[in-house]
Amino acid sequence: MSNKTNFNAPDALEEKGVIGLASDLVDIKKEYEGVAKYLLGRVMVVDTVDNAISIERKYRYTVRIVTLEGEYLNVGGSISGGAFKNNSNLLGRRREIDELEKYISKLREEKSALDKELLDNRSNTSAVNEEINKINTGLQEQQIIKNTVEINLKQAKTQKDNIITQYQGFTLESNNIASEIQDINKNNNKLSDELSDTEDRNSELEKQVVEKTKKLTELKEALNSKNGILEEVNIEIANLKQKHEFIVERINKSTEIIESLNRELQQIKVNSNENNEEISARVDAIDRFVKEVEKSRQDIERLNKEIEEEKEKKEKQSADHKDFF
Repeated sequence: MSNKTNFNAPDALEEKGVIGLASDLVDIKKEYEGVAKYLLGRVMVVDTVDNAISIERKYRYTVRIVTLEGEYLNVGGSISGGAFKNNSNLLGRRREIDELEKYISKLREEKSALDKELLDNRSNTSAVNEEINKINTGLQEQQIIKNTVEINLKQAKTQKDNIITQYQGFTLESNNIASEIQDINKNNNKLSDELSDTEDRNSELEKQVVEKTKKLTELKEALNSKNGILEEVNIEIANLKQKHEFIVERINKSTEIIESLNRELQQIKVNSNENNEEISARVDAIDRFVKEVEKSRQDIERLNKEIEEEKEKKEKQSADHKDFF
């Protein structure tokens, strides 16, 4: 059960003679507080019946009041109970009737004043209505103008926002373009410097190319000349090798002959019965072959020397070719 009082006239608690709500003035166990508030939370306790009637009248008989003498004023204005139940009730009713008659009289006076005011107002109603119609018409026209202005204002604001957005975009793009132009100018200056350096280097390289070409031509001519000499040297080496082989062959043959003659000489010495002339002839023949062999050996040494010289020339020319390339 809810413990709310739901008291409908809280301002009445500040009136004269009010002691409080009955639910706040009773002693009860805590578990029954909700019941007390439900039953007594909308009943005020007032000191006297006069103060209670005054409060009831002020709040149009919408509150429940109980007095210290036991009178109970219900919603609607009925009074019951109290220490002098019968007499108090009649007196209370009389006082209430008097108060109500005074209140009715007052209400009648107020009604008369309101009726008069209503008649006066009715006389002005036509003029007021006409003025109101004019004002309404003017308001409608002003509302139309206002709506038109608001629409135009919204359109102008939208257009303004678009223009601002476009301007910001153009400004940003312009800044980017300006930055790019600065970068391009810097690159152009750098490229101009590099181009100038490159042209100088190209001029220097062209000079070097001309000089190298000239030197290459000279070296090619020298190379052709050396190649001709080299071919002649190779031919000479081939001839010398051929001569060398021929001499070696002769030496081998002479050596064989000498060995044969030596064997014969030994045989002759063994056969001592042969004549001295034949021995002398054999000895002379051996000496001749020995001289021929010696000559051949000298020729071989000379050819070997010439071959070594030609080889050195060839190696020198090859080294010159390598240095050139």
